[in-house]
Amino acid sequence: MYSINARELFCKAYKSGILPPKYLFLTPNWYVEGWWAEGHTSVDYNCTANELAAVALYNVAPVLAEFPEIYDAVAEPNITLREFRSLYYKAVQSDYNKNNGLMEYSDYIFPYAYHCHEATLTFAYALNKTVTDLADDFLNGEAAEESGLPEGENFTMDNFTYANSGIVTRMFEHLQNTSFR
Repeated sequence: MYSINARELFCKAYKSGILPPKYLFLTPNWYVEGWWAEGHTSVDYNCTANELAAVALYNVAPVLAEFPEIYDAVAEPNITLREFRSLYYKAVQSDYNKNNGLMEYSDYIFPYAYHCHEATLTFAYALNKTVTDLADDFLNGEAAEESGLPEGENFTMDNFTYANSGIVTRMFEHLQNTSFR
């Protein structure tokens, strides 16, 4: 969708409490920087730019890129990109057949699917590394203190909010340093 429609959707998400970190949105990477605030007053969504930013700041914008040389490289979860695409197209074909071809077959194929898969894996690895870091008593204590937990209580990701800058920084560092084929 175009960013004007995304702003409307994000406003509805905000009003409904569909917020990070529990929910993340995938958006096209061609939106301009600060798209959630751009012209938000031109259409009355009844949301401020800050309210829209509360939903938009942690959205994921996958980049569509083709790397033919890695089609047969084994990646997580222990399948190649070629195998993943084959599984994806079989699922799409099955859905298309179940719906008696109510849409064009090409409309069922979501070109970002494999990139969303890779982005999800990257976030999962970064989150796992962050959770592993919390086993360190010192780091856990810092996170618990910053989150305002009672003394002696352990920090878990259930306590996480984006206001916890130490955990956010650690997650983004792990995200930037996560690498796999």
